[in-house]
Amino acid sequence: MELTAKQLEANVLLAGPQRHTNLVGGARSGKTFLLTRAVATRAMRAERSRHAILRFRANAARSSIALDTLPKVMRLCFPGIKLTEHRQDGFYELPNHSQIWIAG
Repeated sequence: MELTAKQLEANVLLAGPQRHTNLVGGARSGKTFLLTRAVATRAMRAERSRHAILRFRANAARSSIALDTLPKVMRLCFPGIKLTEHRQDGFYELPNHSQIWIAG
């Protein structure tokens, strides 16, 4: 999967030392995909760690992140990594026992 020039620029920002990063772009510009990819990358690097992806509303978080973006990121960027969904508890688990929580 190839990233656009703006997405590559955002990746550099996400890897920086700052505590907060605000990505700006229109609808369908890839902000959610990039941020989800960054969380997944961090989760894979840190065994038994916990991470959260939040939206204002829980139903929006579930429909957009849990059912669409996170599985798509894993399929496209990390095809060999299997996610285990813990639907009732609201998180996914990676093979290294890291967790990605989805909430709103």
